[in-house]
Amino acid sequence: MAHKKINFIEVVNQYDRLCCVCSKDGKYKTVPEVIRNFTMYFLCFILLSCDFDAVHHNIENSFVYISLRDDNAIVIYKMNPETGGLDSVDTELVDGGPASLSLDPTKHFMYVAQRSAETISAYSIDHQTGCLTFLNTISAADNPVYIATDKTGNYLLSAYYSADKIAIYPIDGDGRLKSPATQIISTDSNPHAILTDLTNSYVFIPNKTADKILQFYFDSETGKISPLDPSAVSTTGGAGPRHFDFHSTQNIVYFVNETNSTVTAYHLSDITGTLSPFQIISTLPEGFTGENTCADIHLTSDNRFLYTSNRGHESIAAFAVDSTSGELSVLGRYTTVGEPREFDIDPTDNFLYAAGEYSDSLASYRIHQETGELETLQVNYVGDKPSWVLVVNVPFGVKESSVVNKYRGNNSTLAHTIFNCTQFMGHTEYQKLFFSFNKNGKQKWF
Repeated sequence: MAHKKINFIEVVNQYDRLCCVCSKDGKYKTVPEVIRNFTMYFLCFILLSCDFDAVHHNIENSFVYISLRDDNAIVIYKMNPETGGLDSVDTELVDGGPASLSLDPTKHFMYVAQRSAETISAYSIDHQTGCLTFLNTISAADNPVYIATDKTGNYLLSAYYSADKIAIYPIDGDGRLKSPATQIISTDSNPHAILTDLTNSYVFIPNKTADKILQFYFDSETGKISPLDPSAVSTTGGAGPRHFDFHSTQNIVYFVNETNSTVTAYHLSDITGTLSPFQIISTLPEGFTGENTCADIHLTSDNRFLYTSNRGHESIAAFAVDSTSGELSVLGRYTTVGEPREFDIDPTDNFLYAAGEYSDSLASYRIHQETGELETLQVNYVGDKPSWVLVVNVPFGVKESSVVNKYRGNNSTLAHTIFNCTQFMGHTEYQKLFFSFNKNGKQKWF
């Protein structure tokens, strides 16, 4: 029997009509919003499960953004989802040494840390072309080494390596950054990253030179953090914790240690929010005696493979992740471009892109879906001092303009529920399902 495609939009429209019922006087009334939205979640799951292939194949506009610190620009490429090939789209000029890039949860806004200018800028993203439109710039607390939004997209978190502090800035309803900061606090020496966990309840800050990871509770209503007890977990002496990534289905966090070239896996307590280490594994091959520092770390979205970058050994280290314990085992090391400061994995887990900070180039790899091995595809010149790589898949088959805009005026929660569910069925980022939207159209964690 031929598979009949379901018209998702039409079913949603029919459901919307059914939510209007007649009263005794013959006038129409609307089913209470809470019942309507609750039912819509289940409708979305059922429809999208039945028509998974149709939805998945309609959600493929993939772009790669690379910040060029010495060119004062962000170069934009469109990614071929079948081959991983990159076609140049645009170059956005950004003054002040653009480096760290961050995407908001809705994929509508991008934030850029400008290190030499000590500013942070906001841009909107055109989902059809990938081009950026400037929104605004604010003064940062110092030279921002790392930025990231929280899981609601209401706040931007920033770390300042040389100044030993972090700052949190509010984001308004149209993606613009607001100043002053909701909070600026001092840290131990050399904070190199800052992220909330997947529940948006905790914040972690690795301090490289102090060999500590600071642990905080995050209040998503106020945008402020407060220390947990204990307020920090110490790493192995001389480890130098730098960047980290979260397992999406288990309470596990992986930190890459810059100085001693290792990865430490931590259990994250869902009760206290604190970290406890359970594995340390080297990123280098046995017998390597040269100088090396690690830089970046990423998990595939299905949590099967983890990758880190080695600067000195000039490689990407690959690990398999045990599906039960979360422990890592070495798959191999793959030669890459010189000084691989940053890399990213596309959300479909098919391709990895690594930027060589001192080689001015970008290496593209195909990820073997069964083994996690990397196959080199090409190496291309991209510009002076590439400092960040961000791969973005944006929906355009089930467009926000055709779904969300229909309901934006009277039921933004319902509209974004539909849109988020379509994104989920096209990707494996499960946390998207657990967002609702408040009256201002901003994401809010349940």
